Amino acid sequence: MVVKYDFVLVIFSIIIAIFASYTTLELTGRMTPKNGKNIRLGWLIGGSLTMGTGIWAMHFIAMLAYHLPVSIGYDFPIVILSWVAAVIASGIAFYSLHRGFAHWFSLLIPGILMGSGIGSMHYIGMAAMRVPAKMHFNYSIVGLSVLVAVTGSIAALLIVEYLQKKPERELLKLASAVLMGGVISGMHYTGMAAANFTEIDQAIASLPMLEDTTLQYMTGVVSILILGIAILASLNDQKRELLTTILELKQTQTRLAVSETEILRMGAELNVARQMQQMILPNADELEIDGLDLAGYMDAADEVGGDYYDVLNTDGIVTLGIGDVTGHGLESGILMLMAQTAVRTLNEIRELDPVRFLDVINRTLYKNVQRMNSDKSLTLAILNYSQGRVSISGQHEETIIVRQGGEIERVDMMDLGLPIALDDDIVDFINHISIELHPGDGVVLYTDGIPEAKDINKKQYGVEQMCEIISQNWHFSAQEIKQAVIDDLRRHIGTQKVFDDITLLVLKRTEVGVEKESQPQALALV
Repeated sequence: MVVKYDFVLVIFSIIIAIFASYTTLELTGRMTPKNGKNIRLGWLIGGSLTMGTGIWAMHFIAMLAYHLPVSIGYDFPIVILSWVAAVIASGIAFYSLHRGFAHWFSLLIPGILMGSGIGSMHYIGMAAMRVPAKMHFNYSIVGLSVLVAVTGSIAALLIVEYLQKKPERELLKLASAVLMGGVISGMHYTGMAAANFTEIDQAIASLPMLEDTTLQYMTGVVSILILGIAILASLNDQKRELLTTILELKQTQTRLAVSETEILRMGAELNVARQMQQMILPNADELEIDGLDLAGYMDAADEVGGDYYDVLNTDGIVTLGIGDVTGHGLESGILMLMAQTAVRTLNEIRELDPVRFLDVINRTLYKNVQRMNSDKSLTLAILNYSQGRVSISGQHEETIIVRQGGEIERVDMMDLGLPIALDDDIVDFINHISIELHPGDGVVLYTDGIPEAKDINKKQYGVEQMCEIISQNWHFSAQEIKQAVIDDLRRHIGTQKVFDDITLLVLKRTEVGVEKESQPQALALV
C-alpha cells in the first residue's frame, strides 16, 4: 500500500517530543538532595508520568499523520498498554537519575532498558492498529529503530545527569531538549519505515476501537494537560525555592546587621583600651634615670588592648612592671589600668617585699574581676633595681639578662608566681630571684606579641631571633637596641596582619649613679 504523511501533524509530533523532553529536563532539576526524600519521590513519579505521556502522545500524533488508502482504527486496551510501557520506560530513566551514576558506563543498563521500553511502546502502539490489511516488518530496520532508541536513551541520560549538576545552563537545556525530541521522533519514524501493509478482504473484528478523530482529540488534550500541569508544578516549585531563598537572605541580612553593630561596639571598646594604654605609659622624662639607659615600646594591635609596662623611680628604687592581659576588648584594657594603679600605689607606700607586693595586687584585681563577672587574668612581672642588683618576681615571659659583651641569659619565670586574678590566694606560689648587673649589663622584657608574631607563611618570629638581634646590637644605646628589634620584627611580619600587642622594654646599666642615694632600701633587693 502507498503511505502518505500529513506533514503538519509530523511537525506537531516533533514539537510535542521536544516539549516533552524540555519538561523532562526541567523536572529532573527538582530531584536534588536539598529537597526532601518525599519531595524527590513525588517528582520521580510525576516526571515518569509526564515523560511517558509525552513520548506516547508524540507516537500517536505521529500515527495520526500516517495515512493509508484504507480506514484505520485502534484497539483501546492496547493503546492504554502502550502508554503504560512509555511510563515504565520513563520511570526507569528517572529512577536511574534519582540514584545517580558512579561512572558513565553505569548508564548502559538503564539506557538499554529505557530504549527497549520506548521501542516496546512504539511496537505495542502499532499492534493496536486495526486495518483491513496485513502488516509486514523489515526486521533490519526494526533493529535499527531499537538501536536508535537505546543510543538516544543513553545520550539523554548523560545529558540529564550533566544538567542536574549545572541547572543554570538554560541554552544547553534547550539544545538538549531539541536533541532528545529529535531522537524520540527519529526512533518513531524509523520504526514506521520498517512496516509494510498488504490489503486483504477481511472485516475488522468487533473490538473497543478508537477512530482517528477520537484519538486525535484524546492525545492532544491529554498531552497538553499533563505537560502543562508538569510545567506549572515546576514553576511553582521554583517559586517556593525563590521564596525560601528570599527568606534566608533576609535572615542573613538581619544577622549581618547585628554583627555589624557588634563589630562597631567592639571597635569602640578597643579604641578606648588603646587610648588608656597610651595615656598611662611612662613619658620620656620618666625614662631619664641616672646610671641607667632605658627605652620602651608599645604598639597595640587592631584586635587586642591588654599589654602593660611601666617604669617607676621612687627614692632610688627603680621598679619595672610588665604584663599581658588575656583576651581583648574593654575588659582587658580596664584590668590593665587597674594593674598599673595597684603597682604605683604599692610603689608609693614603699612596699619592697615581692611576696606581699604581688599578693596585694592579686587579691585586689581578683576581687575586682569577680565583681565584673569576668574571667580575665594577666601575667605580671615586677623587677626592682638598685645598687647594681635587680630582684625579679612574678610569672610572665622569660626575662632576658644581657651581659656587657652581648652574652644572653634567659631567666624562666614559670616558678616565680602565678597569673594575677586567676585565684584569690597565690602567696605559696610567689618567689623571687636576685641578679647582679655590672656596668654594661642589662635586662630586656617583652610580651608574647613579639615571639608569637607570624609572617605570611604562619612562621613565628621566636625568642631565639629576638635574642640574636639584641646580642648583635647590645653595644648600642637602649633606644637603638629597641629599634633594631622592632625593625627586624616588622621585616619578619611583612604584610601579615598583627594580632597581638607588641611591647618591649630595654634597661641597660651605664655607670654608678642613682644607687648611691638608696643603700638602706637596696638591702631588700638582695
